[in-house]
Amino acid sequence: RSPSEYSRYWGFENSEGSSLAQTRALLRQADTFHQARSAVIYALFVPRDQAKGLNAADFGSAQSARLALNRRLQNAAIGDSDQLLLVLVPSAGPPVQQQLEVTRQEVLQQAKLFRMAVSDPEDDISYRPLAQQMYQWLFAPVEPDVQRLQLDNVMYVVDPGLRTVPLAAMMNDDRFIVERYGLSIIPSVNLLQTSFGDPPPPPQTVAAGADQFMQQENLPAVSLELAAIADSQKSTQVLLNEAFTQTNLATVRAQSQAAMLHLATHAEFNAGDLPSSYLQFWDSQLTFDQIREMGWEDLELLILSACATAISSPEAELGFAGLAAATGVESSIGSLWNVSDVGTLALMAEFYGHWSQTPLRFDALRRSQLSLLQGDTQIANQSLLTARGQIKLPAEWNLPEFADFRHPFYWSGFTLVGNPWW
Repeated sequence: RSPSEYSRYWGFENSEGSSLAQTRALLRQADTFHQARSAVIYALFVPRDQAKGLNAADFGSAQSARLALNRRLQNAAIGDSDQLLLVLVPSAGPPVQQQLEVTRQEVLQQAKLFRMAVSDPEDDISYRPLAQQMYQWLFAPVEPDVQRLQLDNVMYVVDPGLRTVPLAAMMNDDRFIVERYGLSIIPSVNLLQTSFGDPPPPPQTVAAGADQFMQQENLPAVSLELAAIADSQKSTQVLLNEAFTQTNLATVRAQSQAAMLHLATHAEFNAGDLPSSYLQFWDSQLTFDQIREMGWEDLELLILSACATAISSPEAELGFAGLAAATGVESSIGSLWNVSDVGTLALMAEFYGHWSQTPLRFDALRRSQLSLLQGDTQIANQSLLTARGQIKLPAEWNLPEFADFRHPFYWSGFTLVGNPWW
């Protein structure tokens, strides 16, 4: 239950934790440079008798909280009856600690059901009580403090079993949390890659992927997705189908010094060790034990628009939540499940449109999710209507005359991991 989980899984060197002062300094810098108020919400499970003895002052950051907890609980086994503890770490003032009378077993069972219900676009009812319950457990206890601090963005550091929960779909009554706050997942504060200063210019971008596969489901909207990115990000190089090879990607990145990489291809975060998970190229698979050899340390943002993460797998969670830190990338955005091909095109078209207006990654993702949730992005008359205009869709796709993407299946699975700013 520490960053060593990630270092063991990914095979990188563990680092020291951040102190309370260091975490506050980081958050204050973000407040100042990004004009966005941020905080860390830490959700962990602790034995009932141990939780009462914990001091909020121990929870100076996600990492120091974990270290403090480990010191106290080093002889305590993980138990189903452990209680949920929330700790809010703001840029100033003491951490806020809330212990809940709910067990690990109860929370993780509901979290699994929540993810399964949200990922069914045909059911618009079953996920709602689960979404409201997750909100009451993972956010409501610290919500008064979030409102008092006037936060714009919260970074969650969570225990195993919660790392692939679609947090954006949590609901307070009939309102989704993403309607009020930007959200992201971080493995720990000390693993954040940050830079502060003026907003960067539009990055050089490589957009790559395939719409045809030999042994996997085709992704027919990928060519339109890459074209939409190239239209939005003028300095974009596209690698499609036969051109989408590991060698070509390395060559293009070296020539362009691209700071952003968008991969529209199958990516699987599976149970088991690193070779069990992979990115699919046109002619090969890049397994996760090889991914750190790709030299992505200078990337600011990695987007995996067609990935899927196994449910109830600790390794899949470590893969999804640890990818950015392990590869040296500042941030990654990926989907928790296989979103429909047109739904992915819709969200990605909106993301790049909004990102051209705000350099804040959490804000661009949030705005794109709201565009789908609020029905602004829709299919009408064989076209995808977005904030940037229309994208004509092929007639052979046999799409309905009208359709929207309001259901959280289409937008809540896309999750920002790592640096939420720029």
